[in-house]
Amino acid sequence: MSHHARLPRRLTAEREFVAIIGKGCAVIDIEKNQAYSIVIFSHGVAALVGDSEDRSLSVRGVDARLPRFALCVAASGAVSWAEKSESSHYAPCRPPTPGDLRRGAAAVDETSGWRDVVVASIANYYGLQALEPSVRGFLAILEKQFDRSDAYVWELLQNGVDDGAEAVRVERLPRNGGLRVSHDGRPFSPLDVLGLSSVGLSTKSLLRDDGAGRSIGFMGIGFKAVYRRFRRVTVSDRVWRFRYEEPERLAPNEPRHAWVLQPRPLPPVEGARPWCAFELERPRDERGRSLDDDLRPPAVSAVALLGRAAISRRRAPRDEPWLLV
Repeated sequence: MSHHARLPRRLTAEREFVAIIGKGCAVIDIEKNQAYSIVIFSHGVAALVGDSEDRSLSVRGVDARLPRFALCVAASGAVSWAEKSESSHYAPCRPPTPGDLRRGAAAVDETSGWRDVVVASIANYYGLQALEPSVRGFLAILEKQFDRSDAYVWELLQNGVDDGAEAVRVERLPRNGGLRVSHDGRPFSPLDVLGLSSVGLSTKSLLRDDGAGRSIGFMGIGFKAVYRRFRRVTVSDRVWRFRYEEPERLAPNEPRHAWVLQPRPLPPVEGARPWCAFELERPRDERGRSLDDDLRPPAVSAVALLGRAAISRRRAPRDEPWLLV
């Protein structure tokens, strides 16, 4: 009799959700309570996933606002749907529609409790992935992916264009000799945090959902251009704030570049501008090349093309300028 190995709960759930809402979702185990997984998409946390033999789920140890739906996975690999009937209990229900999942999602905002959970869970997931030989091999050649140390400037400017920003600001930071690149385009979603932390995933390729998705070219491999030049990168908007930082010393058996996959949650800054911001600090020595060299005015035609692309992609009147300041 043939034996079929059971798929891990996370992969079983991902297959089910892709069938309902398309590729614009991902399933990750909760970092401090791996009895459950969460399904993230552009609207927040779409559903909870847990092991269950009776098609119901009683959730313990998850200190966050729970989504309306849960997916129950039996030991046989069979799946069934459940709907929240009490504060932490899910009872059997019919399969939800894409609209049901959107309306029943738990938002990732300042009060839901999911923001730091999502960031820490992504870091935990990629911390394990970084130990895989194939991922270690990719990380080993990371520095060779970009032939220019200033490639990060264009990656981040192009991001502002892709995200419909009307203004992009580049500033020097007084501390640690760094830079801040920020724009007033669309804010981040949980999938964007996943994309920034991945070694191959780009949300540009994920299915958009009622315009809630983003088109971000720098995610996945492209964003890693910042790490050729900087050892610390802090990402933030009005909800999210997390950091990637190269450790002073590596832990035993830790790949050299594993840190670029592992965001660390940070508390929000009171009164901070609600733009999408990338703070780049602890610059690497590039044979005497300064950050001022990186920021020297590029070809006028390149700036004009960026502005033209930005104006053509947004819905605002075209006589309003696109600003690079």
